[in-house]
Amino acid sequence: MNGVEVFSETGTLVEVVARIGDLTVARAAYREAVPRYPGRVVMLCNGGRILSAFADSGHHAATASSFSPRMTICRAPSGKGRGAVV
Repeated sequence: MNGVEVFSETGTLVEVVARIGDLTVARAAYREAVPRYPGRVVMLCNGGRILSAFADSGHHAATASSFSPRMTICRAPSGKGRGAVV
């Protein structure tokens, strides 16, 4: 399952924008979400893996290592655990 998730700068999950099986559609949702959430961290996840992340503060694509551990949790669908910490 692929997801697009939005986090605050403090690492709090703000919103799950999409949870969808089709990676192409999830990537499109991610591209649309990035400009809609200024000042937030937007992540594209596949299962517990971060495929892509964007931190608006520096206007650049970010890597998982640039986030605090609290922010790098890609959540699994409801009832299936928390996901994996990267």
